[in-house]
Amino acid sequence: MSQFGGRAGKLKGQVDGIQYGDVWVLATRGDAVPSAGHAIDHIGFRPLNLDATIARFKTKNVKVTSEPRPLTLPSGTSMHIAFIESPDGARIELVQR
Repeated sequence: MSQFGGRAGKLKGQVDGIQYGDVWVLATRGDAVPSAGHAIDHIGFRPLNLDATIARFKTKNVKVTSEPRPLTLPSGTSMHIAFIESPDGARIELVQR
């Protein structure tokens, strides 16, 4: 996850995770299965420059499952969005507002 910042550590000295400010993403060891359709379908990050991020990932053979595209929400909020996939099949959303 170092591609997305954060700091690897242990929550309360016990559970492996990555800390993003006050938020922890926790991980446990288990069978690697794709995330689509599970309770947590995907995780998202907000890169500063989506196109440059996708280009960098492509040079590292990261699987891009949805190329960058514009998206406008019903609220009128506009963004640029793409999806990549981890080696274990987890969906990762990248959004630039």
